[in-house]
Amino acid sequence: MSPEAQRPTALYSEVLDAAEVAALLRCSVKTVEEHARRGTLPGDKFGDAWVFPRAALIACLNERAVEAAAKRRREAERPAPLARAHPPAPGHTRPAPPTLPALSS
Repeated sequence: MSPEAQRPTALYSEVLDAAEVAALLRCSVKTVEEHARRGTLPGDKFGDAWVFPRAALIACLNERAVEAAAKRRREAERPAPLARAHPPAPGHTRPAPPTLPALSS
C-alpha cells in the first residue's frame, strides 16, 4: 500500500504539503517554499518539509485577492496624470530648431 493511501483522509485534506500547494496554485514547489519563508503564505516547517493548513491558506489567498482587486479599482478610478513641462535645468538651454530652406516658386 502506498504512503498516500495510508494517510487518514480527513487529516490529509486539512494539511497540504508544498507540492500540493504548488499544484493548487499552479506554480513550482520552490516558489511556494520561498513565499512560505517570506511569510506571504501561511505555513510551518516540520523538519525538512513545509506544511500548510488548508483553511489558513484559503483565507490568506482570499485576503490577498480582495486587497489586489481593491488596489486595481483605486488605480482605475485615479485620473490620469497631466503632462507637465519641466523647466530646463540651470545652465541648460534648448538648441534652436533648424532653419528650413526657403521655397522658391
